[in-house]
Amino acid sequence: MNDITNKNRQDGPAPDRLAGKPTRNLISPRGSARWLLAIGALILLGGGLAYGGAQYIAQRREAIATTDQRLNSVPSVRVATVRPSDRVTPVTLPATTLAFADANLYARASGYIDKRLVDIGDRVKEGQLLASISRPELDHQIGQNEGTLAQLRHTLVQAQATNAQGTRSRGERGAIKHRGAGIFP
Repeated sequence: MNDITNKNRQDGPAPDRLAGKPTRNLISPRGSARWLLAIGALILLGGGLAYGGAQYIAQRREAIATTDQRLNSVPSVRVATVRPSDRVTPVTLPATTLAFADANLYARASGYIDKRLVDIGDRVKEGQLLASISRPELDHQIGQNEGTLAQLRHTLVQAQATNAQGTRSRGERGAIKHRGAGIFP
């Protein structure tokens, strides 16, 4: 009997009794395992969705209940009668004092502080000199401009002298012309 079953297995599937064709096995062991796996995955997915939905609904109901409780509740408040106190309690608080107006001081000319005539915290009066500034660049410019001014004054004096001399010589030429008018025909 073992020989016959082994022989049938080697030959292939058993022939169909009516048509004489070999029959195919519609459900194989591998196919049934895939189906079972797919059905199990769908059951797990559906169970997870159902659990998540139930949790969401429970949290929503709890949030609505808490909101309703807060809206409908009356807060408790402590009340006390105000009376004057006999003792004085000094209070020390941290603070910073700032001026209402700030004054930014800028030098009119660039330079270096030569002498400082007042110190921090000294009382000063309006118009009092606070410091003297040494300004070498400005002193150099002033000296250069004074030299240019002196040169221009000398040029002016020379131009005035030349003008006066020219006026005299023109006057003499004019007199010679008038005197010599009768000499030449």
